Amino acid sequence: MTNKFTVTAKAHTDMSAVDLLASKCEKSNIELSKIKIKNLMKQGACWIKSAKPERIRKAKYEVKRGQTIKLFVDLNIQEQDMSELKCLHETHHYGVYYKPVGVLCQGTKYGDSYTILRELHKRMGREPFLIHRLDKETSGVMIIAYTKKGARAFSQQIKDHKIEKTYQAEVKGHPPESKRLESVIDGKEAILEYTVKKKLEKTSIVEVKLITGRKHQIRIQFTELGFPVMGDPRYGKGNGNDIGLQLVASKLSFDDPWRSGNFVTVEIPKEKQLL
Repeated sequence: MTNKFTVTAKAHTDMSAVDLLASKCEKSNIELSKIKIKNLMKQGACWIKSAKPERIRKAKYEVKRGQTIKLFVDLNIQEQDMSELKCLHETHHYGVYYKPVGVLCQGTKYGDSYTILRELHKRMGREPFLIHRLDKETSGVMIIAYTKKGARAFSQQIKDHKIEKTYQAEVKGHPPESKRLESVIDGKEAILEYTVKKKLEKTSIVEVKLITGRKHQIRIQFTELGFPVMGDPRYGKGNGNDIGLQLVASKLSFDDPWRSGNFVTVEIPKEKQLL
């Protein structure tokens, strides 16, 4: 049995989701016990096929005759310690959180158990809203909206470039003391500004002001400059290490949408910073 596969089952009579999937696995010689199927469902790996696919988490969910469900199985998904996900600042409409390394912001079709959105949903008992993302390998500070009104307000601030995002990174070599980097990523303008804060023997610690927010922007632009981020598993050469990606979202500054003129700055704990 491979580590990543799908199980699709169509109900010919009304029956529970777990029984339907277990029956399908048995007929297809797939070694998945009912307990394993239940756990995968709890982790958000089961979907009912429709115009708008819906996650099915309860094993006793009754699948109606003619309906089709799909189980996405990834045996490589590892349990994550979510205790390091900490709230650093919050109001009724939003919270600013520290995201640890190795944690996804949101789920995939293979599940959402060890993600920011699912963890906060369980903690608060209501659905939170993602405003911006951090890579799985990147730790740092991020805004999570608690209300639709909050999500709209911060999404507009993101669009208007009114949220100041500061990062710290350890890069290979010694780049120029400060520079504005402008390039194109996936057909879109990508801009950042950085300042070297500390020179080490073979690397440098830089502080980065992100002007635009493209996927992997800092990692790509420093690689293009010739000074890739240390520990980056995807970009650069000769920048490997034993401790992982040396990139943290260290600070966010923004105007509180509900307290005009109240400029909020939130930084990650000192021990989590690179400087």
